[in-house]
Amino acid sequence: MKLKTRIICISSVAFLVAMLLAELVMGMYVYRNNKDEAVFNGYKYSYEVADKVRKNIPSVNDGTIYESYIDYFTKKNENDLFIFVNVDSNDREKVYNATNIEYKQISKLKYKEYVNNTLNQKDEISYVDFNKGSGKYLVYQVDINKQTTLYIIRDITYLKNQMIKLSIIMISATVFIAIAVISVLWVLLGKAFKPLNELNETALTMSEGKYDNRVNIGSKDEVGQLGESFNKMAEAVENRTKSLQESEEKKTIFMGNLTHELKTPMTAISGYAQTLLMAKVGEEDRKEALMYIVDECERLERLSKKMMELLDISNDQKIQWEQISAKELFEKVSKSCKSILERKNMTLETEEHGEVFVADIDLMSDVIINLVDNGVKASSQGQKIILRANKSAIEIQDFGIGIPLEEQRKILEPFYMVDKSRSRKNGGAGLGLALVSVIAEKYNIKLEIESQPGKGSKFILIFNDAV
Repeated sequence: MKLKTRIICISSVAFLVAMLLAELVMGMYVYRNNKDEAVFNGYKYSYEVADKVRKNIPSVNDGTIYESYIDYFTKKNENDLFIFVNVDSNDREKVYNATNIEYKQISKLKYKEYVNNTLNQKDEISYVDFNKGSGKYLVYQVDINKQTTLYIIRDITYLKNQMIKLSIIMISATVFIAIAVISVLWVLLGKAFKPLNELNETALTMSEGKYDNRVNIGSKDEVGQLGESFNKMAEAVENRTKSLQESEEKKTIFMGNLTHELKTPMTAISGYAQTLLMAKVGEEDRKEALMYIVDECERLERLSKKMMELLDISNDQKIQWEQISAKELFEKVSKSCKSILERKNMTLETEEHGEVFVADIDLMSDVIINLVDNGVKASSQGQKIILRANKSAIEIQDFGIGIPLEEQRKILEPFYMVDKSRSRKNGGAGLGLALVSVIAEKYNIKLEIESQPGKGSKFILIFNDAV
């Protein structure tokens, strides 16, 4: 059973129970009041009748007089019933009855005294409830004198009939009101549950892998807040899923490129080694083959080193944050890049004005060395590279072949090379700039690239914590 239906059922049952209890209490209250009023009116009437009879009845015991009184009252008051009981000198009761109720039925009942000071009566009048068949009566007992007792019987069956009619009216009204309330509740709950149904449908689509759906809940209540939280969660899941997919795709590409990069030197090494083993070659050819094997082994070693650096950075390598001066950093880079620059007879010019940066000096050295190495590979013999500190940024500028605009973001991907033949010739594997990108992203350093084909490139590292 749906929640909406359960709420309506529970609310309906609770409403009906409450209404029925209220009607029961109200019905009992109305009946009690009507009954009290009937008792009082009967008592008042009994007092008047008894007084009238007492004033007019002879003191002698004459049965015809009681019969005449019965005849008189039954003719004058058709709704009232009377029984006269007279005790003769021999203590025998003579009953004069004009009712369908037997005297012995009411004579043995336990009567209750009814006293009401508003009438200032001196008579003690007692009464009792009496049921016969479907009828309900009030029986009043009044002593006229020592020999005579008067029983006045009032029919109050109408009270029961009134209660039946009142119950029918109240039950009918309850049913009508219940239908109206349920209808209104159904409409209101339908509107209230509409956002929840939308949430459920959107959650189902997300379970099927569609993470771009959002709920549109305009209310500012708790449901609206739930909708906003759901949308934030959906956005986070979508972004996380996209990130995982991109990461998986990058891993696949990475492994494919790595396999390719390993296959080429391994094939060459295997081929030259087999040639040296199987064929007769001259000393010069033998040295050339061995040198090629050494070069390829060194390239594999460099590739392995770059791979380990990438893994260390990705696995939250512990870093030492400290204030480092641009001068100290540039001196360290210059020493490390000396051999790289000498291969092409190039120079490294540095410009700094006392700038200080907050960074890990080893990591920053690696970043700048990789960028200088990339500039050397892109440059011709005898060109220069400029290393410049500028307030909160460090610039590495070369005057080499430049990078086309559509290639500028791709070069930060592992194993991507703009000119593969040139890169391999220079001993590159396409991991240097990828390492730079990972370090910059990991430690919140903004990396910008400015480049024009044929004019060179400028890599700009922008720090958030320059001093």
